[in-house]
Amino acid sequence: MANSPLTAVKTFQKISHDTTDRVEYPYGQPNMWAGKPRPVTPTYAKLCHARDVPDMDAFSRIQFREDNGRLFNGPNHTPTNLLTKGTVHDWLGRPVHPPIQQVSHAWWNFDNETHFTTVHETGINEFQTLLPIKIRKTGRHPFSPPNGTVITTNVEGSITTGTEPMMKLLESTLLGPAAGTDEIRRRLVAYQMQMPTKGPNKEINNSKITEVSDALEIVYKGMYNLLELQKEPAPIDITTTLTWVINKRSSGVYTRYKRQPYLRITISFDSKGKFGAIQVPESIFWGEAYHKLLRYQLGCPARLEFGMDRDPAQCITTFMRRAEVLVQTSTAPMTDLQRHGFLLNQLLGRIETATNLLANQIPPFSPSPTLNLIHERDLRATDTAISTSSSSRADNRLQQRAHFF
Repeated sequence: MANSPLTAVKTFQKISHDTTDRVEYPYGQPNMWAGKPRPVTPTYAKLCHARDVPDMDAFSRIQFREDNGRLFNGPNHTPTNLLTKGTVHDWLGRPVHPPIQQVSHAWWNFDNETHFTTVHETGINEFQTLLPIKIRKTGRHPFSPPNGTVITTNVEGSITTGTEPMMKLLESTLLGPAAGTDEIRRRLVAYQMQMPTKGPNKEINNSKITEVSDALEIVYKGMYNLLELQKEPAPIDITTTLTWVINKRSSGVYTRYKRQPYLRITISFDSKGKFGAIQVPESIFWGEAYHKLLRYQLGCPARLEFGMDRDPAQCITTFMRRAEVLVQTSTAPMTDLQRHGFLLNQLLGRIETATNLLANQIPPFSPSPTLNLIHERDLRATDTAISTSSSSRADNRLQQRAHFF
């Protein structure tokens, strides 16, 4: 197969999740990858203290390792509001001071005309322990995890259709270009909600849900050749549609899924090529879309949101020289992951984070003997220049005095 990379990323605004009418955003909009810090509530601070981690980013990495695939769907299981908003437990596992109200009052002021980014920021700030979502992949190879499942990029799925790279694409979509790894940053840890359905094919019953935001649609467009069987390259679209919704009281879903805002996610893989029984290898294109999104996020929103006035590639080149001086491999070697994390923080304008990363990983900077010699040479040259300049100025003043008298 001759790979042709995806050529474009386009974003659209829609008044409803399933409508076909849409308006294209300007390049680099909307600003959903601004990298704003998430608020730390007393509950989240206690959760981090209980697990001996510095912040909720590290807490999410623990959840990523320990909770992937866990089920919370029974009447005696932890309620959804405690799963998504978090609560401290006593030594018997009972919640201590659970949230009094299910969700914040802001949700009752949102509707389908509220901008997606406004609602999305509210959601990711409020539901930091488990992000409530409903993910459905449509098309030839449909996919939707069981209701009540804790979802990460390691969720069980088909290898041939590329479930893991598809989930990595979703992780970067929701968390931005600095989405984490096993060592740094936040990981996507979500909770699969139940949506009301109808008919034998389990179609989504839109009359039983309330949309509390407009829809954001992200489309990855490209062309590809499959085994050189077609006469010309065929178009391909990978589309992700995002809308915040709430199940109505009469929706027919289980009680634990009512009155809980969640992010409805529909992903489609649309290939217009005609190859008979030959199936398009989706796993390759999920990876292409993932890397294309990263380039898009770094190339445009990062520059707009963090005040970057030059191309990111130039910034990386500049910071590489700085990193070579700051990171002393002879004293405390840094791993490639730590080095890349430092560069990425510099690239995104998070200077304080990058400085803390270096401070936590290496001792204070001490110049090498070569740098010391260069420094001493420069000092001697500077002293000589100052001395010469001072003598010259003194001679001039004497000549001027003699001329005056």
